[in-house]
Amino acid sequence: MRFIVSAIAFLVLLSGCASSSSAYKESFSEVHFSSDLKKILVIGTDKYSYEFDVPAPLSQVINSPLKDGMSLLFPNDGVIAFEVKKDGAISGSFSVVLPDSFFQGRESMRKVAESIGFSHGKIYSLKGRVQVVRDGESIPRYVTWSDADAEKYTKKLGGVFFLPVSITGRRFDDKKPVAMQRVDFQKLDQRYTVVVVDGQTTKVDLLGPSAAIAGGSICAAAWPICLVAALPMMGMKP
Repeated sequence: MRFIVSAIAFLVLLSGCASSSSAYKESFSEVHFSSDLKKILVIGTDKYSYEFDVPAPLSQVINSPLKDGMSLLFPNDGVIAFEVKKDGAISGSFSVVLPDSFFQGRESMRKVAESIGFSHGKIYSLKGRVQVVRDGESIPRYVTWSDADAEKYTKKLGGVFFLPVSITGRRFDDKKPVAMQRVDFQKLDQRYTVVVVDGQTTKVDLLGPSAAIAGGSICAAAWPICLVAALPMMGMKP
């Protein structure tokens, strides 16, 4: 019976080992397109660059007159924009935005945008963070905001057509892959600081959050420590 109790205690100690992906912030203010318009390159301010395949909806936009009026809207600071897998593959999202003013006198272009998948909405600034809201949907607000806060800090910036885009690609350790030569770039309306979840760098919490081990190790690496801690409960000495 004592052995069973000790074994259970040992397993409880091991259950304190939990791994999770780390995250970091990346800043950029423009994106680059390859000469064949099939790749997008985002160059971070630190040591990484991110190369994405151009998805079909975005390809339709950049190969049409809509490209002249488009801007790209990435998730704001504090919101996950990219997620890196263990093998280096990366996924992310942003929105292609076309202001209402672009379609003045261009009704045919509006029909082209709608056929690609653009929806109409309004763009708001929420205490400095830009958010697109589809027509008919409620305006987002921070949970801690009172009605007075929402009125004070929410600013309508105008009507837009927008297209949410999902992208996949790879992350590189250098600033620019050799095969990715810039021939065109899209200047963004602002410098973005986005959150990147890094699946290639994990942290292991051993026996609680106060004993975090950074790096790609897994709980097995902490096995000797867990074992030594469990020995007294099993009537043994380390």
